[in-house]
Amino acid sequence: MVWGGKKKLSGAAKLTGATPVAGDFDGDGHADLVTSRSADPKATIRFGPFTRTGKPVRTKTLDLTPDNPSYYTPGPPVSAT
Repeated sequence: MVWGGKKKLSGAAKLTGATPVAGDFDGDGHADLVTSRSADPKATIRFGPFTRTGKPVRTKTLDLTPDNPSYYTPGPPVSAT
């Protein structure tokens, strides 16, 4: 996460996690981040605003495990005929 103004960057903070997605997920006008790791079925929402050290106002963990395990089972190839 980086901060800056019109002239230059003024600071940065490293966040853990992978695959970040940014947006305003709670509608408060502040940027939020969702991060997850590919091997973990959980994701973390980090709600902004963030401190200069990268600490969010609050966090929430989401369990992304599908209800139907067959979601991950590869099916037969689909032919394009």
